[in-house]
Amino acid sequence: MHRIKFVLLGALALLAAGLIAACGGDGGTGGDEDPQTVLDETFAGGKDITSGVFELILAAVGQAGGEDAKLDLSFGGPFQDQGEGQLPAFDLSFDLKLESAAQDAEFAGAATSTGSTGFLTFMGTTYEVDGEIFDSFKQGFEQSSGAGAEGADADADAQFQALGIDPSGWLTNLQNEGTEDVEGTETIHISGDANLPQIVEDIQSAASTVGDQVPAVPTDQLGLIEDAVTEAKIDVFSGAEDKILRRLAFTFAIDLPEEAGGGGNANFDLSLTLSQLNEEQTIEAPTDAQPLSDLLSQFGLLGLGIGDLGPLGDLDFGPGSVEPAPVAPAPDIPEIPEDIPEIDPGAVPDLPEGGQEFLDCIAAAQSSTDIEDCASLIPS
Repeated sequence: MHRIKFVLLGALALLAAGLIAACGGDGGTGGDEDPQTVLDETFAGGKDITSGVFELILAAVGQAGGEDAKLDLSFGGPFQDQGEGQLPAFDLSFDLKLESAAQDAEFAGAATSTGSTGFLTFMGTTYEVDGEIFDSFKQGFEQSSGAGAEGADADADAQFQALGIDPSGWLTNLQNEGTEDVEGTETIHISGDANLPQIVEDIQSAASTVGDQVPAVPTDQLGLIEDAVTEAKIDVFSGAEDKILRRLAFTFAIDLPEEAGGGGNANFDLSLTLSQLNEEQTIEAPTDAQPLSDLLSQFGLLGLGIGDLGPLGDLDFGPGSVEPAPVAPAPDIPEIPEDIPEIDPGAVPDLPEGGQEFLDCIAAAQSSTDIEDCASLIPS
């Protein structure tokens, strides 16, 4: 089966939920613990998270080409486990705001799943995902999570290993900043400098698991990325009692040289906050939902098969998918005869006076008006 790209928000939510579940372990309390030990226990796994609320926030301010720009993105909401290997219920919203000298833009929407039905909200209108499409997505998730597979390792910490990611190695120059409150939970705050080579390596490793659709960053460009980063800090807030991640925050700044697209600079603040962990979350189906076909028709996608979505439609998500729409065969190209006679240059008559100027005018014309203007150059 192929991934359904217009439920990308749901897929992203599930990935985030998987990473959340991987962040658990056993540990004691106190703000004087060894920071590396806290990190190791936080990202070692060992405890499942069945419900909660997560919030991802990105704020970016920068300048490129002499123009200022600002980006604000928020994404998150409640999630509730439906049982081992089952598609979780979630109600996730996003809000994107962009301010720049060229234009201002704002987009908002949501992705909701009750576990048996899916909904998309776009620019204030809610649409119900077609049952066949939602079932395909659901079956693909359940298969990828190892539901029903004999001997499948469903332990959450294995998901990090499968992606080739080890967040405990993302920090250097560690400091234990003591205990702090995060959404009503006492946490141990560990700070440090970002280990950029390790982070880039892990991201590349994770991207490679998606397939050829995500190209790898060339090795010679990795050094340019590291050189452009002028500041990179990471803060980890781990539960003092349970060593479960409650907040992960990145702060970094880049300064591009003039030879890199005219130069520029930007400051980024990215944070993921988890709260209400393992507290029951109620996910209800939205009311007054419209058919998803109403949304697809606005973008000219009505009636398209999954294969018509381009490279994104080629991602394999298990058997039993919707068949892609047939692709028309390419037309036959006639063969060029081998015995084309040569043209004698002397047989071509000379252009009348002013003829070349008229031809040049026609070749440079960009509109019907331009062609009409060339009429005055026709040789008499």
